[in-house]
Amino acid sequence: MSKLDKIITKIEKVEKLLSEIKKEVEEYEFNEKNISKNKVRAAKSETIPSSEELIKEYNNLYEAFLSGDSKKVSTFVKSKTIKYLKEFCKANNISIVSGRQSKQKISDELIRWFQQRKAISKRN
Repeated sequence: MSKLDKIITKIEKVEKLLSEIKKEVEEYEFNEKNISKNKVRAAKSETIPSSEELIKEYNNLYEAFLSGDSKKVSTFVKSKTIKYLKEFCKANNISIVSGRQSKQKISDELIRWFQQRKAISKRN
């Protein structure tokens, strides 16, 4: 085999490898697009419970807070979507969700609300 034949063989191998890499990149991009679309669909299709259920959930969190389990509040907030949390705050007349607040800020604010409620309840 001549030197030219060896070079041509190497070029063919490189071309084959490049085409395989291209296919993998296309598959990866396709999968990423589908994942993004599924996330958007999931967020759109999320069902928010009724106001009564959201109020019950708030009261359950408050009871957990009173029993010394304030971690339950942060766990609750982390497990919910921003859309859910906005509805939760609206149903419970909590005006903490404005703009793009982080879940940590929402969690901290909920705990502050609970502390205030506890302090007010003790005065009576």
